[in-house]
Amino acid sequence: MIPDVRIPMSLRITAVAVALAGALTACGPDRSASPVVASSAAPSVSATAAQPSAPSAPSTSASASATPSIDPSSNPAGAALTASLLPLPAGAHEWPDQTGLQDVDGFVKLLYAPSAQQGELPIMTRRGFVVAATRAWRAQDGTQVHAYLVKFTAPTGAASWYDGMTASWRDNPDEGTVFEDSADQATGLSVTKLDKLGNAGAILMAHQGDTGIYLHYFTAATPDQAGVSALMHQQLNLLAHPAAPPAA
Repeated sequence: MIPDVRIPMSLRITAVAVALAGALTACGPDRSASPVVASSAAPSVSATAAQPSAPSAPSTSASASATPSIDPSSNPAGAALTASLLPLPAGAHEWPDQTGLQDVDGFVKLLYAPSAQQGELPIMTRRGFVVAATRAWRAQDGTQVHAYLVKFTAPTGAASWYDGMTASWRDNPDEGTVFEDSADQATGLSVTKLDKLGNAGAILMAHQGDTGIYLHYFTAATPDQAGVSALMHQQLNLLAHPAAPPAA
């Protein structure tokens, strides 16, 4: 039986007083408490911070919990998005509070610290946020994944979210090492600072049409860029060849 170990809470974005877009949190309680995921605001390796005027970046350790806020049966766009999301691996332990459909309020609460939510909400709304599909799990080998698909009203919204986050990574080199996955036209952040559970993180973002993709891959001791790239390749294939959503 796989223990219900949760990712640290410190992945949430904390607001900063200066023009830095954010810092990724690397520490937090274990999975016995609800995890926190990365954010779209300016990234940072330890504590993600977001500015109201600029997108914040993803965190590198935990993520906040949020009860799924949308019923898939009442949201065809969300149901289709969920059908294209990375599936739960065999034997993996899924975290229900990190899995489901989110409206813009639920999404911001899931990915951002309370201090950043008020500023980030209008930014995501202006980008044309439609719905987000999320899934998080702990695999049998101990690796942990938080996967997000975010649908916008137009491709410009997905590109804006991607550009804002990856630019903030480059603007804050002390937070982690930016890397390119040219095969999938994706950009990532490799974070070597360990969280309380001894996990490093590899984050990878891409966008395809009107959909933004955010993957956070936690592994013991060292970041696994190849592993998160393999997940991204699988995710892009699923978006390109979506399965039919289950009948209501």
